[in-house]
Amino acid sequence: FYYTNELTLAELESGDDVAITPTPQPDPIPQIDYPFPDIANDIYADEIARAVEIGFVAGNQDGTFGPTRPVTREEATSMVVEALLTRGNFTIPTVTQAPFPDVPADRWSAPKIALLKQQGILAGDPSGNYRPSDTVTRAELMSILRRTAEVLASSDGVRPEEIEPTGDIVRFS
Repeated sequence: FYYTNELTLAELESGDDVAITPTPQPDPIPQIDYPFPDIANDIYADEIARAVEIGFVAGNQDGTFGPTRPVTREEATSMVVEALLTRGNFTIPTVTQAPFPDVPADRWSAPKIALLKQQGILAGDPSGNYRPSDTVTRAELMSILRRTAEVLASSDGVRPEEIEPTGDIVRFS
């Protein structure tokens, strides 16, 4: 049997005692303690962990995050509201009436949906419904984020048309 090592064939055939220096092994990659077990290998694990740290995402009731699961309209609304709450200028209202016909006042997301409706960020669909359980589309999310940016800008004394884009344009495939 021949077991591989770093010696040349000539060194092996010489019969001389040759000191074998073990190949140095790289330091192990430190394991990061992420808040959810299912994000450890996700490309956005650090961003998700930071969002948890900031307090605008909390994950699922079973202790997972579901990074590849589609986001519902009410989940997107919740994340935007939680991000707004970090600014201190916004408070979640008490809801006694349904903010939309398909969002009863006792639904978990009703107060957050009501807040964004009051701020002019949400308007519902042409039929007047919000469809909270539907998956949010990119276009809907961009509309929510644009309107949120406008509300934040106006609270800082900036007119919406004065908002300057930042960063690179991202093209989705």
